[in-house]
Amino acid sequence: MPLVQIIGVTSTLMSFCMAHGFVSNEKQENFTWVLQKLKHSLDSVMEPRVIVMDRNRALMNACATVFPRARHSLCRWHIQQNILKHCLQSFKTEESWERFLYKRRKLINSMTDLDYNYWYERIRSKLTSKKTDEIMDYLDSIWLQPYRDRFVSFWSDQHLNFSQRTTNRAEGQHALLKQHLGDSNYTLDKVVPLIDKLIRNKVTEIKGSIEISRSRTLGPHNKPIFNLLRKKVSHACLDLISAEVNEIENLKLSNGTCACRLYTSCGLLCACRLEPYTTNGQMIPLEMIDPFWRKLNLDSILKPSEVLLKKTECQPKENRSSLAREEDEVVGPCDG
Repeated sequence: MPLVQIIGVTSTLMSFCMAHGFVSNEKQENFTWVLQKLKHSLDSVMEPRVIVMDRNRALMNACATVFPRARHSLCRWHIQQNILKHCLQSFKTEESWERFLYKRRKLINSMTDLDYNYWYERIRSKLTSKKTDEIMDYLDSIWLQPYRDRFVSFWSDQHLNFSQRTTNRAEGQHALLKQHLGDSNYTLDKVVPLIDKLIRNKVTEIKGSIEISRSRTLGPHNKPIFNLLRKKVSHACLDLISAEVNEIENLKLSNGTCACRLYTSCGLLCACRLEPYTTNGQMIPLEMIDPFWRKLNLDSILKPSEVLLKKTECQPKENRSSLAREEDEVVGPCDG
């Protein structure tokens, strides 16, 4: 039976398991059920505003249905794996393949539409004539035309993403779970306590990271501009702002223009918005920081077992009663 893991990120940039769901099939209705249960459990907390996933149509449709206001991004790592599978055989040497990958990385990291168009044409012009149409048709029809706003920096950074561009966090948590499970021959009554234990251990780690942000001041953060923020936002937040403060001087030296990426993608003051504070010696108000970075507690977080979900309504009718009884014994009554 497939297990759906939903991974979140804290303000201290630590990964945590938001929910686990056992489903009978990996179809849209199954994913929708899991996400609806998750949404119900988050009524008193903050619903996800950014969701990163692979190009699983059933999952994408379910996310759009349950969390329509969230920003939906595509995992860059999964995109690369798909391109590898589809295009590698078209290159005769490893060197030509590496050159293609280099230009592809430049393309997806493009900061302007001019950069994007430049690297797009560079990819097209350097392909051999026999393979140009085939590869470009694949890139255009499968990825760039329908989804470039979900993974190319110029478009994706115009919306909140909190610098989350891959599902590597989820892959890491899934690998950890598989490592503890050992093999696939396990029953529900064994896997639930194990997941519960892993979640509790992670909660302890997260509390530690939060406490550091709430109680310690690091050297780079000991500046007057941060007086209203220290111990009220995460260290990760202050690190990002500190780097952007340094960017102010770099922009002046290069006569450059602020792209406002930190503001649009992370909800933090970018160089052009920080300059008045640095110039006038003013302190950054707490309300100028996105609420994500101000979350320094675990209030309203459900007990680990309460977010372990299992779908019974899609099971054969003759199996539903036994599944419901087993679930009741492990995780409490099912309202699905």
